Amino acid sequence: MSCRRPARSWVPSSMSSPAEPSGPVPTSESRDLLQESCRGFFAELLAHGVEAVVASPGSRNTPLLVAAARTPGLDLQIHLDERDAGFVALGRARASERPVVLVCTSGTAVANYLPAVVEAGHGGVPLIVVTSDRPPELRGWGAGQTIDQNGIFGPNVRWSAELAVPGPAVDPGWYRRVAARAFVSATDPDPGPVHLNWPFREPLGPQPGTTVPTPPTDPLVRVTPPGPYSRPFEVVRLAELAADHELGLIVVGPLDTDPATAEGIRELSRATGWPLLAEPTSKLRFVDPADSGEPCPVIGAYDQILRSARWADVHQPDVVLRFGSSPTSKPLRLWLERHPPDHHVLIDPHRRWNEASFTLTEVLAGPPGELCSAATRRLRSLDLAHGTTSWTRSWVRAETSAQAAIDAVLASEPLMEAGIARVLSDNVPSGASLMVANSMPVRDVDSFWRPEAACRAVYANRGANGIDGLTATAVGLAIGGGHRPVVLHIGDLALLHDLGALPAAVAAGVDLTVVVPDNGGGGIFSFLPVTELVDGHEFERLFHTPPGIELSDLGRFGGIEVYEAGSATELAQLLGRSIATGGVNMIRVRVDTAANVDQHRRITAAVAEAVRGST
Repeated sequence: MSCRRPARSWVPSSMSSPAEPSGPVPTSESRDLLQESCRGFFAELLAHGVEAVVASPGSRNTPLLVAAARTPGLDLQIHLDERDAGFVALGRARASERPVVLVCTSGTAVANYLPAVVEAGHGGVPLIVVTSDRPPELRGWGAGQTIDQNGIFGPNVRWSAELAVPGPAVDPGWYRRVAARAFVSATDPDPGPVHLNWPFREPLGPQPGTTVPTPPTDPLVRVTPPGPYSRPFEVVRLAELAADHELGLIVVGPLDTDPATAEGIRELSRATGWPLLAEPTSKLRFVDPADSGEPCPVIGAYDQILRSARWADVHQPDVVLRFGSSPTSKPLRLWLERHPPDHHVLIDPHRRWNEASFTLTEVLAGPPGELCSAATRRLRSLDLAHGTTSWTRSWVRAETSAQAAIDAVLASEPLMEAGIARVLSDNVPSGASLMVANSMPVRDVDSFWRPEAACRAVYANRGANGIDGLTATAVGLAIGGGHRPVVLHIGDLALLHDLGALPAAVAAGVDLTVVVPDNGGGGIFSFLPVTELVDGHEFERLFHTPPGIELSDLGRFGGIEVYEAGSATELAQLLGRSIATGGVNMIRVRVDTAANVDQHRRITAAVAEAVRGST
């Protein structure tokens, strides 16, 4: 393990300058993006140990044939018959115990791979099947040699995807990320074939007068070698990153964590001094009064802090360690895209690749809590746990300043959506659960939920992020959680979308408090740039969705009580009373959409001003 000093220490007044370009940067007009994309794809596979390509001649797969032939280190074999080629690749993969790439043209050529793919799927043989295709606009219009190739191998593949057509709109580096994912999917944890359907537009051959940069030989995305022996490697790797870099962050998106996993991640945060940016839905955004010695640097207001470009641009991390699904916070995601860290590591034990910003540099697959605990023990045993640093203290100062700024705005103004999230943070007790709806509620909870909140059991349906079945999910949480009280924070439209779940809650005998910011429907759209691009009448017609139902009428459902809260104090009182008495109750808060948008923007401005002096 490396014992070097950290790569760089954070200095408040410094801001790194961009490196001078080493030469002219080729424009998209002078670059052969098709060949650059294909060459990068094969280079990434080669970097991960894939050395053999078995291909059959064709027209549509010209870009892949040329790129494979021009990639030093790849063994390209040409077989005239795709059916035979599939089984040749199968035999090579069996003998070498490494994935072999199959490449063919479009149409029935693809179908001839099916017998070999079926055998590989049942036999656990790693193949990376790349089928060339016509672009989407030619399918279904009678174009020659064009069939529906997507999903053609059915359940026999471990992963399948249609790739983007190469061109100016797609970074060629994206295809390297696809290659890394294909390698992992074909090898770990259950080896087998993967299918990549890759459409190309003409011209298909190498273009005269254009440049194709030589791809790097190192992998763009490092992945853990398959097999159980990889876990010690991951512990050493994580400890090495922590020892070598002070400027790190731990980012946790939506994640169902058990106490041991949560403590392992928090333990690493304490040992490294890396601030912990955790969503409430991760069950990790909390300050534990029982923390002894080094406190865990939990940052709750990062969504607001990172909206300040001035602060964010001088706080660029060298390492980001990510857990869980993609973060809800758009400012966080945009900041990481603007300043890609040297090491962006995803702990991904289920191989879901939840990272749509495409800045990952490494994927580790160990169990998150165990991996972090083992890395922490290694750091401490080698006396390399640097703990709190100036970098840590700067983030903690920004957190303190931001939270105070948020409180100051909310204390002086009427209750709106940000204040509702704050009241829930301060008043939902530890013995209750909070279910947060998608759209604005989950964003406001992410933005305004305090780390000091008593309730840690925060849930949201962040898999597909829809507004379907949110009330029913809350009912299920109440039943499955031993009938502990559940608070549902949900917008008016999402509530009406799942109206049938309210009588179901009464019938189930659960204790459910529904807190509804009523903005007249579709308030989230008022935060979008489209408001500046269309006139008010058009915006109202296209995006504003008044439901035409008076929420107070829901009290006519038997067993449901409906209340109105006009202030933070009233909401806190009604919330406490509802949880104490039980049953199914709804608390409605009327919100003016324009005033709500304005308040959010003024909170952001107040936080930006507050953190200016927190470096």
